[in-house]
Amino acid sequence: MTRPLSRSLVLLAFTVLCAGPAQTSEPTPETLFRSGNTAFLEGDYETAIAYYERAARRETSAALHFNLATAYYYTGRSGPAVLHYERALALDPGHSEARANLARIRSLLALTHPSRSPAEHLGARLRDATWSWTGGALFWIGILCWVVPRLYRRDSGWFRACGAGALLGAAVCATALYGSHQLQREAVILQNDTPLLVSPTSDSPPADYVHAGDVLRITRHHDDFVFIRAVEQSGWVPRDALRLVRAFDEPTGPIPEIPMDDDSEPAPPDTAPHQT
Repeated sequence: MTRPLSRSLVLLAFTVLCAGPAQTSEPTPETLFRSGNTAFLEGDYETAIAYYERAARRETSAALHFNLATAYYYTGRSGPAVLHYERALALDPGHSEARANLARIRSLLALTHPSRSPAEHLGARLRDATWSWTGGALFWIGILCWVVPRLYRRDSGWFRACGAGALLGAAVCATALYGSHQLQREAVILQNDTPLLVSPTSDSPPADYVHAGDVLRITRHHDDFVFIRAVEQSGWVPRDALRLVRAFDEPTGPIPEIPMDDDSEPAPPDTAPHQT
């Protein structure tokens, strides 16, 4: 009787040690998103921002960034608003409301945006995954249209034309992916009157200033500074003065802790917050 009892006690102790202390359940991104929508509709935009920012650290979507942008806009912060409208469009290029709101903010505040090449315009029209899958499929269709008829000795002009068209389409997709890669350098200034420094040092004199919501291109890095080119300006700015548009999980700023009860999820609103 002693040996089985001892063995049972050892197994029980091992199970307890493996289990460790009880973990507090973390709210899901969906719960955070719904809580943010509820706070938004109640007019508590700061709390909505906190919920949305926490959700964005774990999962991203065009709807989340759209709502986050609109909440920032209502609190008077044009820089973060432009950043998240841009992120919504990067995730969903067909998001017409994000495009309209972004155009409205740029018109009201006279914000700048760098010109884009044809490849970049093309790359911004669809998501990278769509260009990749489409380009890969067209490439292999083109190869098959050239190879298969020769294997069966049934070469024809129709197959050659289809193969050439498919390979041309694959080349267009590759061009779009190159343009999309170039867009990875786009960033948004967060604060008004951010100085453009002459050199990448904290005691450098400013050569000019850029405004919250201006979109620019990062060309090189040095320690905690980046060299940027805007429409008619260039210079060094601190890295924390801007955010990359396509770094979707990078928070806009410090995220406050919010007590959450995961057992009582607020019901999602009938429609997500949409108009600025």
